[in-house]
Amino acid sequence: MRVTTSTTLVEVLLSNDVLREIDAGASEQHQSREEILEGLAQRYASDRRWRRIQTEVSTRVQELGITEDDVEDLLDSIDE
Repeated sequence: MRVTTSTTLVEVLLSNDVLREIDAGASEQHQSREEILEGLAQRYASDRRWRRIQTEVSTRVQELGITEDDVEDLLDSIDE
């Protein structure tokens, strides 16, 4: 099975200092500038999704009246 992804060209203005830092990291990691920037963008998107999940879980926990002690007890019971 072949998976295809579409791409979009995005122009971003970066300071020379930031660009030098990205290029240095790319060189050290044997990656292209584009690979570094795409990785950073993917990390941003992943972090954003994780924050939304945390907010949703926090809201549900409050609605259900679950305490931190309840969570610790649950985790302890799993380890046993």
